[in-house]
Amino acid sequence: APQPDADHGSAVAFTGFDEGQHELKQGFTEQALYAFLERYTYPLVMNLGDVIEYSALDRQLPCLFLFLDEKKHLLNIERALAERGRSSCHWEDSSLAMALLKRSLQLTGAQFRGELQIVMIDDISQSLGAKLAQQMNVTDLEVPVACICDVDAPFHQYRLLEDLSAGGLTKFV
Repeated sequence: APQPDADHGSAVAFTGFDEGQHELKQGFTEQALYAFLERYTYPLVMNLGDVIEYSALDRQLPCLFLFLDEKKHLLNIERALAERGRSSCHWEDSSLAMALLKRSLQLTGAQFRGELQIVMIDDISQSLGAKLAQQMNVTDLEVPVACICDVDAPFHQYRLLEDLSAGGLTKFV
């Protein structure tokens, strides 16, 4: 078990999805403890199935939903590489692009921790993804797309169709 690097009387949250340890200094109130737990015990980025598991929508935070079709995303990377004069997409290029996108989401999640929940939907043909895409009027032609919206219907949403980098997502939010 990890040993906390914290002062006596403080509260420590251990997580497996970010920096790994967060400390609330001693002398905190019950309200401060509740806010601390709310801020640090949810993953920065969740897959749609995790939202149900963590009851993330109960948090009443706006959500950034990233609708992504990994196969289509990789085809777009291959097309971009071909336009740059490369004949084909190598596995390393496509896996790197996906890793960069996921890292961008982590950076955005860390910057807006406790203010915005990021949810990744990687297949809108699956039942949960299809239902949410239909509710938000997201079509297969628009994917990849990021939508920020309230958690309650009717959804008031804003869409980002391009620049899914950390900088692009931060500007969008």
